[in-house]
Formats: sequence, C-alpha cells, structure tokens
Amino acid sequence: MIQTFDPEDCVKLQTVAAAVVLLVCVLGVKGQVADWYCKMKQIRILRDSYEDVVKLLGTPVDGTTKREFSEYFDFPTGRMWVGFETGDCIAGPDRPERIGWNVKPFTVIEIGFSPDEWIDPKALGVDLRGFTAKRVLDQPKAVEYSDEDSGTVYVVNIGRIQNVTIRPRRDQFYRRCKP
Repeated sequence: MIQTFDPEDCVKLQTVAAAVVLLVCVLGVKGQVADWYCKMKQIRILRDSYEDVVKLLGTPVDGTTKREFSEYFDFPTGRMWVGFETGDCIAGPDRPERIGWNVKPFTVIEIGFSPDEWIDPKALGVDLRGFTAKRVLDQPKAVEYSDEDSGTVYVVNIGRIQNVTIRPRRDQFYRRCKP
C-alpha cells in the first residue's frame, strides 16, 4: 500500500521544522552571548577583588594570575577587559584634581566587553530608552548610550552593540577620590 500525504500537511511539517531549526540557532547564539553578559553582571564594581574576578572568569589572556591593574579575558564570542583601582587617589597628567576611587588596591572599577560580531540590542534584552545618547566623534555612525544610574554604557554602531561597559553607578559616586 502506498501512503500519500496531503500537500497541506507537508507545508505544515516544513514550517514546524523550520521553526525548530530557527529556535535552536537563536538559543545557541543567545546562550553564548548570555555567558559573558551574565558573568559581566556578576562582577560587583567597587567591591570585587582581582582574585574574585579570576575565580569567576579564569586565567587572563596573558596566562598568568599575577596581579595587574588591567586584564583581558577571552570568550568564544569576544573579549572582556577588567580595570582595577591602584589604591592611590592620584592627580591626572592633565588635571590637578585627584582621580580614581577610594577603594582598596586591585578592586574592580570598570568592565568592558567587545564582541567579535556586533550584537542586536534585543539579543541582550537591552532597551536604550532613558539612556543619554552622545555621538562618538571618530565613528560617524556610532552613538554612546549611557545611564549613570545603572553605570552601563553601550556603544551602538549601525544599530548594533559594538561595546558594553559597566562603571560605578551614580549611587557609588561618593566613593570617588576627594580633591
């Protein structure tokens, strides 16, 4: 006995198969993005130490865990940078006021991530409404979106995120070095 299929059933089956493939692809990519983004959000600015970061992210790119004030960590989809405080409230080279944060040496003061491929903000669940927008001077199509309340900065180029930075939040500004 030869079994025949209704053409309408074949179209339904193809549609379901295409949807399953699309869902698997989206979840696979989102899972990779979520890994670095989740870890980035786990690091506590002005609280976590160098050792806390290494414990969470692993050995830095340079292959050592010798304390440095700046470290890079590779992910399958990009590179993360973590900046640490020197512990000295020092004057800057082009300004006399003291700069920095009043925290112990080797405390996290900033985190950045640059994806290998720019990311649609929706893939991270990012809504840029309420952020302050500022043109990036050396990149004509780029805009920096910042929010001091959350300490988050996104650089968006041609509608896609090219960099994410987390800095101290507005409610942490009291920890800045005093002049």
